Amino acid sequence: MRRHLLACADCNAIYRERLLADARWRRTLARVEQDTDEGEDEGRDDGAARRPVLSPVAVVRAGFGGKVRGKVVLVVVLAIVFYAAVRLTPDPSGTARAELTVQSGRVASVGEPQGPGEPMRQLQRGDWVRTAEGSSARLALGQTVVEVASSTVVQVEEPSTRRLRLESGVLDTRGPLTITSRFGLVEVEQGAAHVTLDSRGVTVEVREGQARVLDSRGEQRLGSGRTGVLGFAR
Repeated sequence: MRRHLLACADCNAIYRERLLADARWRRTLARVEQDTDEGEDEGRDDGAARRPVLSPVAVVRAGFGGKVRGKVVLVVVLAIVFYAAVRLTPDPSGTARAELTVQSGRVASVGEPQGPGEPMRQLQRGDWVRTAEGSSARLALGQTVVEVASSTVVQVEEPSTRRLRLESGVLDTRGPLTITSRFGLVEVEQGAAHVTLDSRGVTVEVREGQARVLDSRGEQRLGSGRTGVLGFAR
């Protein structure tokens, strides 16, 4: 499977979207269970036993009757529809386009290469940015600022949700940002992070705040000062 994902861009894109969807679905379930637990705690004594909250999967596996199972399925379907609506709704703190400014050297994006001092260039979903050796650029996606280092290839996947795809090179980001790659994804929830992609994988150094990384081996949360590596499971 890993060999196929490296060779097939279409399957790789589907694989990355599934990783992102599964991770956000698990986070949604965790928040619902936490809110339910907190509500139950307010209505009982401190010494009362804590009642476990079952996940939808556990409920279905319990083998209830047809009517109850039908209600469970309906709730799950409604939850999925709600998730899809939230997932496709643009982030209000994002923007319809990304703004590209060249810091040094020559940077290829839309049309002719761009140099320092030239007017800022507006990039939309699907546009690529390629910095030559010795060049650098800056991408602004709403309030998020991304420094694109020398010899880097990055795509603006969706500016409204602040999502970039890193093919190679180095990114320094300040502010919320999702970075996808063939190895998995990095979700900088807040603060600043240094992200490097080479042939071995993706290295994430959280310089401030916190981030979440997800690859074929699972999910990992990183706090300030911590470093994580994404790669294919061996």
